[in-house]
Amino acid sequence: MEPKEQEPKRNDDPLQNLDREVIFYYNRERRLERVSPAVRALNEGKLVKGGFIHSLTSTKSHVFLFISILIIITMIMVFSALQAPWGVITLGGNDLTVRAGRSRDESFITINKSIAAKEENPYTGEVYVGVSPIIRSSGKTNPADIPVFTGQIFFTMEPEEEYRLVLPFSGENYMLLFQVGDQRASTRVKTK
Repeated sequence: MEPKEQEPKRNDDPLQNLDREVIFYYNRERRLERVSPAVRALNEGKLVKGGFIHSLTSTKSHVFLFISILIIITMIMVFSALQAPWGVITLGGNDLTVRAGRSRDESFITINKSIAAKEENPYTGEVYVGVSPIIRSSGKTNPADIPVFTGQIFFTMEPEEEYRLVLPFSGENYMLLFQVGDQRASTRVKTK
C-alpha cells in the first residue's frame, strides 16, 4: 500500500498563508474600459485640463445651472440699482430726503425738500405725512397695536426747506407715507 500523501496542516497564522496565490475577482482593466477619458487620464496620472468654469459647463445640466445663477445675479443687481435708496423720494416735482434721529428721549423725522432740477412748476401746499415704526412680525403682533403718527407739512416756493416732526414713539426703522392730492409716495428710513 502506498503511503498516502498528507495534506499540509492549515496554519492559522496569516503570514504563513501569504505564499498562496490570491484570487482577485476585481478586474481593474475591465473596469477602466468603461470609464470616461477624463477618468482614464486621472488613472494614468495625466493632468486634466479644465478649471472652475469648465467644471460648471461640462454637462448640459451644469450649463443650465450656471446660466440660471448668472441670470439671478444680474436680476438682483438691476433691481438693486433701480431701487431708490432709503429716505429719498420725489413727490410733486419736489425731491425729499428723509432722515430719522434720536436726541435724549425724543425720536424725530427730518424732511429736507428741494425743488427738482427739471421741474418748472413744483407742487406747493399741504402734504399729509404718516409715520409708523417697522416691526418685525412674529405672527403675534396685532396690526391695531402698531402706532401711527399723522401730520401735515406745507411746501412753499422756497428752493429748499427743512421740516422736523417729533414722534410720540421710538423705533429703529420707520415707514413714511406722503400724500399730495391723489399722488402718494413712500419710503423707509433708519434711525442714525
